[in-house]
Amino acid sequence: MFITAILHCFLPRVKSLNSFFIIAFVCGFGYGNINAVTTTWLMEIWSGKHLAPILQAHQLMYGIGAILAPLLVRSFVSGHGKTHIDLDTRRHLLSIPFLISGLFCLIVPVMLLYAYLCFRYNQDKSGKSQGSDQVIRSQKLLDLSQHRKLRIPFHSIMLLLFLAYNLAEVGFSSFQNAYYQEFGIEAAKSADLGAIMATAFTVGRSINIITTQFISTSFILFMHFILAIFGFISLYLIQNFGQMNYYLLSCDSIIIGFAESAIVPALFALIDIYTTVDDRHNSMYFSSIGLPMIFAPILIGHHIKTMPNIVLHMSLFPVIFALILYSLITISLRIIQK
Repeated sequence: MFITAILHCFLPRVKSLNSFFIIAFVCGFGYGNINAVTTTWLMEIWSGKHLAPILQAHQLMYGIGAILAPLLVRSFVSGHGKTHIDLDTRRHLLSIPFLISGLFCLIVPVMLLYAYLCFRYNQDKSGKSQGSDQVIRSQKLLDLSQHRKLRIPFHSIMLLLFLAYNLAEVGFSSFQNAYYQEFGIEAAKSADLGAIMATAFTVGRSINIITTQFISTSFILFMHFILAIFGFISLYLIQNFGQMNYYLLSCDSIIIGFAESAIVPALFALIDIYTTVDDRHNSMYFSSIGLPMIFAPILIGHHIKTMPNIVLHMSLFPVIFALILYSLITISLRIIQK
């Protein structure tokens, strides 16, 4: 985390393209590790009925960042009304928001280092903590001795579910602006639609912090999958029959953003209900979350000019497939419980 934050601060100052790619790769690797590690910590500390709202709050920070980051950057990329800016000036302007965000990232490793030096954790070797952990494990369905053989199929299906759903989420969020512009929406309005969706996404996660305390994780997942499918089908209808009306698109962006807000943290909460996960499991899950970031540009980006509908195809059908997998897991686990 410390290295990632430092490199992030100086990324705009890198002049060599090869060095830029290397540093960007290291930063991306670090961001992925931070997300995986913090999620694992929360699942270990808050395992149980309180985990779902905690994970929603954790992911809410991503949504807040998605809103604040463009506001932070926009004044440094506008060019102050000029049509051309030399490279040194551009690097200087970009260095300011990168330095600010990098310093924010640096706060966490500094606090962890301080906690390690001043409040060092000492493992309890008395066996009490191990005994309590064993009680928690025994309460989970797939940790019981008679069901342990089902953990591999369970994790395999969940990995596939994460992969399918995140292909839809990453693909749509990455290419929605290009999709709208291919159908005649102005670039500024396309960006506004993306901001509307990001806002609905963030507000949805703040709402889900409350709702997950009163509504089961299974029901929340089912409703948000259905809502996401409804949002993408509505986009088909707006495209074909609604003449890409901006106000209809705005309403649909709210629906899709809210639908996507709960799914990933709720899936992690669902996993915790049925089995105990460790660093290895979460590493696999976050790998499946990251893979669509590699495949989406290949599957969508190369065809968006000739077939802009591919953005919708690669959003709707993976979500439907994810819902089928989720239904399969839910029904199977309920049969096992009986």
